[in-house]
This record gives sequence, C-alpha cells and structure tokens, in this order.
Amino acid sequence: MLAAMWQFIKRYPMTYLIILLSIIADYILLVIPTRVTQAIIDAMADHSLTGQSLALFIGIILVVSVGQYTSEYLWMSRLFSQSAFYIKEVKLNLYQKIISMRIQFFEKFRSGDMMTRFTSDVRGIEDFMGYGLMGFLLSAGTYFIIIPIMLSISWKVTLLALIPSSLILLPLVILTRRQEEAVTQQRDAVAALSNEVLEVIEGIRVTRAYGNKQEASQRFQAKTRDLASKAIRIMYYQAAFGRLSITIMSLTAALVIG
Repeated sequence: MLAAMWQFIKRYPMTYLIILLSIIADYILLVIPTRVTQAIIDAMADHSLTGQSLALFIGIILVVSVGQYTSEYLWMSRLFSQSAFYIKEVKLNLYQKIISMRIQFFEKFRSGDMMTRFTSDVRGIEDFMGYGLMGFLLSAGTYFIIIPIMLSISWKVTLLALIPSSLILLPLVILTRRQEEAVTQQRDAVAALSNEVLEVIEGIRVTRAYGNKQEASQRFQAKTRDLASKAIRIMYYQAAFGRLSITIMSLTAALVIG
C-alpha cells in the first residue's frame, strides 16, 4: 500500500512540491515574529526604540502573518484535496476489481468482510494520506528548520528543551502498538456484526418461525455493546497521544523557564 501511495505522489510532483515549499515557507515565517519581538525588547532595553522603528516592526509582523496564513492555506488545501482524490481512485479501482471477481471470491469473503474493507480500511488510508502525511511533513519541518534555528539562538537551552522529547519515544511506541491491536479487533468485530446483520435480514422469516427472535436480539445487543467498548478503547488511546504531548510540552516549558 505504501508503494501505491508513493506512485500516486510521483504522478503529481508539482502539487507535492508546492506542498513541501509551502510548509518550508510556513516554518520560516513562523520564527520571524519571535525574532521581531526579541528585537523590540532589545530596542526598548537600549532606549533606542522610535516610533518609526516600531511601525516597521509592526508592519513586518503583519506581512509575515498574511504570508503564513497564505502558506498554510496552500499546503493544507492541496494536501487534503489530493487525499480525497486518491481515495476516489482507490474506491473506483476496488469497485472495478470486485465486479470482475468470480464466484469463489464471494464464497470466501462474506458481505460483512467486504463492507468493512470498503469503509473503515479505506477511511484509514484516507487519513494516512491526509493527516498522516501532514504529521510527517510537520515533524520533518520541526527537525530540519525549527531546531536548527533554536540551536543558532542558544544550543544549551535547545538541548535542555529536547530532553523531555526523548522520553516520549517509548510511550509512543507502546501506545501505537496497543492502538493497532485495538483497531484490528474492532475491525474484525465490525465485520462479524455486519455478517450477522445480513444473515438475519436474509433469514428473518426462518428465525421468527423457530421462535429464536428474542435470543437473536439479545446476542445482537451483546455484540453491539462489545463493539462499542472496542471503539471507546480506541478513543482512549487516541486521547492519550494528546495528553502525552501536552505533558511533554509542559515539562519542556518548565525546564526552559526554570
């Protein structure tokens, strides 16, 4: 699947080049207001701040703000539009593939399995091409642009700020593995429940004839509750990523300020 995604990216080199250049410009513009603020504070401390220089500093911040907004709009709009276009191609290819399959394929894979593959799996690919690629590019921008600029300002403070970031690696690996296991279990549960629903719909008259309606309803409710608990478990893991990052950022701020 990664190879297919890479082939799609290579088909649109200019689009992804614009995305990459926009992210680079975004990160470069991101540090300029901090530099300008530092210059204003230094000028105030030296009693050399004039009305003309203050107006110049404010103008620079306004221009940088417009440029940063424009660059963010460019790369975000193009990245997610390409993600939607890629998923459209994937769905069309899957549909063309499935209508050309023989009877043996449909005997092996039940309707619930195919419904799951066409919904949750495809949605996961779309998220990877959108949010996943965005996270990768932003992380690359942080390591190749932001951190070198931080090192040029003060390498001691930068190294001190990076200490908590190194502690996040092991918890991230553990959370990622557990989330992948939970997603796999939830996907299998969705497929099994979809199969049962379709079987009940197809054989509803037979079920009522044998008087198993109440038993089937109780079994379905139990599986529904189990599926909901699996989905909640995934949400817990996803929320843990945000809490973990906030904790690390707080530790970093405490170390730098303290």
